[in-house]
Amino acid sequence: MRRILSLLIVLAVPPLQAEVPLAPGLRMIALAREMHWNGIPMQVQHFTSRKPPEQVLGWYRQKWQVERNGESVPMWVETKLEPWTLLTHREGDYMQTVQIRSGAEGSEGWLGEIRLSDLERAGNARLAADFPRMRGSELINDLRTKDIGQKGAVILLRNGFSVASNASFYREHYVGRGWHVDADMPVAGGHLLVFRRGPQEINITISEGDDGRRYVVANPVSRGLLP
Repeated sequence: MRRILSLLIVLAVPPLQAEVPLAPGLRMIALAREMHWNGIPMQVQHFTSRKPPEQVLGWYRQKWQVERNGESVPMWVETKLEPWTLLTHREGDYMQTVQIRSGAEGSEGWLGEIRLSDLERAGNARLAADFPRMRGSELINDLRTKDIGQKGAVILLRNGFSVASNASFYREHYVGRGWHVDADMPVAGGHLLVFRRGPQEINITISEGDDGRRYVVANPVSRGLLP
């Protein structure tokens, strides 16, 4: 099983320190003013491209490989979490990532980096201890962002329960606490739930993993609550 070190659906901050290479045709966009990944400050930049995701990914696959005994050896890990594809690569003391999906004019995504030494110091500390989950669910990722007028998070969980069981759990949890259901529908390989209560909204996508387990991606956002 490939270890997932993902950056899911994140916003952007100032230029990257370790200089994640820019594939030809990427247009960089700066958006967010603050972001933490598992409690650690992280550098991320948003990009768009007129090229399709597979063409951009192909450039990074080739860039992040080495030649050994006449053969090309990938120095990256690829993870698919529809609609996103994530490439993770180690460059010295940094973990670098490219996260991409289809966009209105080709593709869009994020380039990110985080110091591996910061990860080691952080240990297993998590920010999402209070997020509801089915018993035995494993917290893979917890990303917090702040932007003007809103704050949010992206939380990734993994468990062995079915897509239907996960959907039922979150449906009962949020509806039972007075949240309105904006969306509750099957999607390719999984299920989408969207709940809203006042200025708070949460999007939950449950999908089948290639390891036989289910992945829950939650994106809670609170608008108008920043000082």
